[in-house]
Amino acid sequence: MPLGLSLYENEPPEHYRLVSWVATCIPSNPDPLKRPVILAVSGGGDSVAMLRLAQDVASRYSCGPLVVVTVDHDLRPASASEAGWVGRLCATLDVPHTVLRWEGDKGQGNLQDRARRARYGLLADHAKKINATGVVLGHTMDDQAETFLMQLSRSAGLAGLAAMQPWFHQDGVRFSRPMLHLRRAELRDYLTGIGQDWIDDPSNDDDRFHRIRLRKAMPMLADLGLTVEAITGSMQHIGAGDSTINLCLRETVAARVTEDRGDLILAADALSGDLRHRFWQLAPVWVSGGRYPPRATAMRECFKQAYKSGSATIAGCLISHDSPGGLPGGTDRISREYAAVQDLTCPTTDIWDSRWALDGPHGPDLHIGALGGAVSQCPNWRETGLPRTSFLASPAIWQGETLVAAPLAGFNPDWTARIVADFNSFLQSH
Repeated sequence: MPLGLSLYENEPPEHYRLVSWVATCIPSNPDPLKRPVILAVSGGGDSVAMLRLAQDVASRYSCGPLVVVTVDHDLRPASASEAGWVGRLCATLDVPHTVLRWEGDKGQGNLQDRARRARYGLLADHAKKINATGVVLGHTMDDQAETFLMQLSRSAGLAGLAAMQPWFHQDGVRFSRPMLHLRRAELRDYLTGIGQDWIDDPSNDDDRFHRIRLRKAMPMLADLGLTVEAITGSMQHIGAGDSTINLCLRETVAARVTEDRGDLILAADALSGDLRHRFWQLAPVWVSGGRYPPRATAMRECFKQAYKSGSATIAGCLISHDSPGGLPGGTDRISREYAAVQDLTCPTTDIWDSRWALDGPHGPDLHIGALGGAVSQCPNWRETGLPRTSFLASPAIWQGETLVAAPLAGFNPDWTARIVADFNSFLQSH
């Protein structure tokens, strides 16, 4: 719940408007451990305004401590000095500051998209490391409108054109966007009013980026009536329709889709139209623990192959189609692909493959890994009714190279395995 804002009753209306939105991301009843709240601050006007407003709120109320994190993508020579600038600002505000650096190969293709994915991953990992209540992002109404135009240029469907959600979960961490109803210009006016400067990222003028070209075109669109407010208003209406379809999907899935020990099973004709499209967008994400759905064209090709040969792989998943006698209809099953997890290991107390928790006599010399060919050591696996291909990618307990337990295959009853979030719960959060 948002904080009460009685301390701001005598403030100017524009200040009250700003802090009232930012206050939605600050826990009003912090737990006894005083878990911190992470603010993702790059040094740009939006995130610096968020920092100053959040600090204003936190200084007047008893809140969990604020922690600022800057992600240095290492894409420009000045990025390290900009992160240092944020650190010096935080020092003057007495707010802890951490820099996370995006290491490794930056690759080819859509650089902005990869940088965004890396940024969220680094922030989520750090939030779990310091046991933060979540991460707060500085997205504004202008960001919403720009995203809409980008998605429109890609012929996106309802989900792609709907408004950004004020919060979402990634890698088990809650991300909040408290400033989606605020304009970029009013945040900069606020900073100017309090004498606070910020950093103008030169990439915001780089016409190589699609978003920047659209940003520069928006004043012309506004002259035609396509203002930021008009665009985001339409996004809200689209989002309402999208939510209705998602509710219908959840109800249909509950009635027609079976969750079988990490796999999903449905009649090939159980879903049609947009419901079928959405299901096959989201099912691979849940099964694989991935972040993004496969492209629609790749999914269509996968089905062609599965319906022709009986199985096909996509996005770390195995799609199997069973049609007795080659008749129309049949059954589709989506399960984890063994090749995607054959080298994946973690301690037995961790979540394996982003969705499996194992319970039993944990020990420091044990780890979780895929069962793989060791399914042959489980004499009762055929009696379980689960296909062998599903067992290959199922979680097992290992001591070095020795198989200790395979819960899904009924090997060693001292251990059990459970999915941390079932598919229906996953649909509700997506």
